[in-house]
Amino acid sequence: MTRAGRPVDAADPGGPIRMVKEFYDAFSTSIVQGIGLLMLLSVYLGLFNLLPIPALDGGRLVFLIYEMVTRRRANPKIETMVHMAGIMALGVVMLVVLYIDLRRVIHL
Repeated sequence: MTRAGRPVDAADPGGPIRMVKEFYDAFSTSIVQGIGLLMLLSVYLGLFNLLPIPALDGGRLVFLIYEMVTRRRANPKIETMVHMAGIMALGVVMLVVLYIDLRRVIHL
């Protein structure tokens, strides 16, 4: 896969610093490419939000499906703990990606 004439590894994560750089590169090339990248990010964000990960909408959908199947509400304490674990896991992932971004900028 290439972007703006340079190879991009699909498994190479990027955080906020890389996102700003990619948007700057896209909008520098053309407004159409920049808007296309914005649209793509919006679709990816929506799909990611529907993944069955606790603390995201997909995780909430799992609990709603459980309620439909069993016809009873899940234990609120357990649901809260599951969502809290999901929030903490997402926080750790965000910190790791930010660390990778900073390493890329500082060239460690």
